[in-house]
Amino acid sequence: MFKGTSFAKLKSNLKLSISRFKLLEKKKTEQATKARKDIADYISGGKDDRARIRVEHIIREDYIVEAYEMLEMYCDLLLARFGLIEKMKELDPGIEEAVATLIWAAPRIYSDVPEMKVIADQFLHKYGKEFFEKCRDNVNANVNDKVRHRLSIGPPPKVLIEQYMMEIAKNFKVPFEPDPSIMLEANGMVAHDLIDLGNRPGPSGGGASGGYGGGSGGYGGGGGGMAFPPMPAQQPHMHQPPVMEEKPPWYNPNAEAAAPESKPPPPTYSAVAPKSKKRESPPPGADLPDLPSVPTNFPAKSSDSSGSGGEKPPGGGGGEDVDFDDLTRRFEELKRRK
Repeated sequence: MFKGTSFAKLKSNLKLSISRFKLLEKKKTEQATKARKDIADYISGGKDDRARIRVEHIIREDYIVEAYEMLEMYCDLLLARFGLIEKMKELDPGIEEAVATLIWAAPRIYSDVPEMKVIADQFLHKYGKEFFEKCRDNVNANVNDKVRHRLSIGPPPKVLIEQYMMEIAKNFKVPFEPDPSIMLEANGMVAHDLIDLGNRPGPSGGGASGGYGGGSGGYGGGGGGMAFPPMPAQQPHMHQPPVMEEKPPWYNPNAEAAAPESKPPPPTYSAVAPKSKKRESPPPGADLPDLPSVPTNFPAKSSDSSGSGGEKPPGGGGGEDVDFDDLTRRFEELKRRK
């Protein structure tokens, strides 16, 4: 374990690297956009070979931009987990891939991002020369595969170049025909990966020569046509019985058939004659209470009711004054008679 690691220096260079990565990504993206216009001009002028060389350069720039994006992400990750670098003596597994990838990429992008050399030297002092050398050679296979592929020096595939040219020609509305040999080779590579069904026995049991017929070509047998698995037998269409709607218990089909189509309207209230109410007589043998009879011994009225000196009768038949004592007495007599 080596000493002399400057965490402040490491942290500041990580921040500077992030800023430089962003500037380089923007610059290279703008350059690639302008170069696409030049490629479209080469295609329209019939200079396809010259256009393919420029396309290869654009692909290389796109790869570098993608690698810078990954390295920028790793620098940001180390800043977020910088406490693991300061506090822990051993390398934490959570930052092992980020540290190893930055050490591996430092000599390859030193000309564009000089801060990467300072970062790699600080990791050398922190984690030792042995770990540093293993990361440079990717002995432990802990370097990101996408970064290694994007920063490799190998040429891009020819199929990818043709696809780039087709897309550029489509965007700028320029007629372009890709190289048929390259596209055929690409289709052959795809077809090679498909499953070969030629050795599968057909329905006739004759291996690859068996087919659905006895002809000499196409899907038939005898001519080496491709055998297909037997088609499943078609099942007869099963008709389900119609679902009978349940009727209520009181349902009578005969009554429904015999019912008239239309019913007369109900009578109006004016057509109905009102019935006269009759007083009902009490039933025979009913026990009714005895009522007092009407008195008949009323005193006779005086003939001279208008005389000034005559006396008024006790009941005061024609006068306004009523003798309540006399009425009470008469009522008591009636009660005693009962």
